[in-house]
Amino acid sequence: MLILSAYQLTYFILEVQGEARNTGLSMAEYTGKIQVSEWFMYAYVFFSTAVLVLLFAHHPFITTFAIIGKSICSQHFMKNFYILQEKSRLRDLRIQEAMNKDLEFARQVQFQLLKPTPRIIEGWRIDADYCPAKQVSGDYYDIAYTNNKKIRLLIADVMGKGLAASLLMTTLSAITRERMTRSLSPKDLLSFINTQLYENLKASTAFITILCVDVDPVSGAITYCSAGHHPPLIRSADGTVRTLTLGKNASVGMLPNPQFNEGTDQINKEDYLLLYTDGAIEIRNQKPSWGRSALQQYLSDWPASRPVYQLSKQLISDLTDKNEHGLHDDITLLSMSFAETGMRHHEKSQKKGGTVHAAL
Repeated sequence: MLILSAYQLTYFILEVQGEARNTGLSMAEYTGKIQVSEWFMYAYVFFSTAVLVLLFAHHPFITTFAIIGKSICSQHFMKNFYILQEKSRLRDLRIQEAMNKDLEFARQVQFQLLKPTPRIIEGWRIDADYCPAKQVSGDYYDIAYTNNKKIRLLIADVMGKGLAASLLMTTLSAITRERMTRSLSPKDLLSFINTQLYENLKASTAFITILCVDVDPVSGAITYCSAGHHPPLIRSADGTVRTLTLGKNASVGMLPNPQFNEGTDQINKEDYLLLYTDGAIEIRNQKPSWGRSALQQYLSDWPASRPVYQLSKQLISDLTDKNEHGLHDDITLLSMSFAETGMRHHEKSQKKGGTVHAAL
């Protein structure tokens, strides 16, 4: 019977270990949830059984008592285990609900930081389409009209996704917001951002890719600088697509004093400029594979009968449809086209009796 009593205590300890492992708690944390009165009862049953066994080891009544006691204790133990398991489940639900509320608040804050679109600046239309893979995102964009009368577009992608990336995105927004309208060149703006963020990014082993594009709204001259970001694309009226490339520059946070190079190009009033993040060219399990060349082909195949400013919104829709198992990465598209070009497409559609889309 002493063996049975020892078995009962061993059984109890193993059950507690199993439940602690299931709830992710240590043995000490889990057993701390069991009330002192219950521990006293367990100890009393064990020791009283042990004493009786030592005194009347061969008495048949003691054998029966031990068996009954074992059954009662086992039922009591299991009852308490189920209660503790349910309490743990409810606690996890409360924690999850609190986290969801925090994430929803973070998502709302992020949307407040992003500039609403469409925006019309000096006759040019800027559209932004944004689709996070999770509730919060590491993608960022900003739009400004600088003091030297340039249209400035900025797009950024923080390494990773989720809450950590969104915190870095918020920090980036705070740093760039006031400087966006200043008469800084794109490379000087990126150098300033790198100086401000380098130490924090170095400590967290993170980095940010950024692309800044300045457009002269009168001449269409483009000056751009990339910190490890994907090159922008320009679609011409005849459907040809070209890439604005530079030598590879370091991402923000990689080097303390990187040398950023600028490039120049030209946009005409019939052209379409597109800036994008990783999610627009990286789709998992997609056959045929989808990458930058597929994105360029998508732009090239855009029908001339449709307003070009609708392209980015349709692209977002098509990309989300391709991701059958949900987005792997955040998608952000920042595009620019001449507003009157969209109006002309609109007028042609009306004359042909096609579907009418509001140009602005």
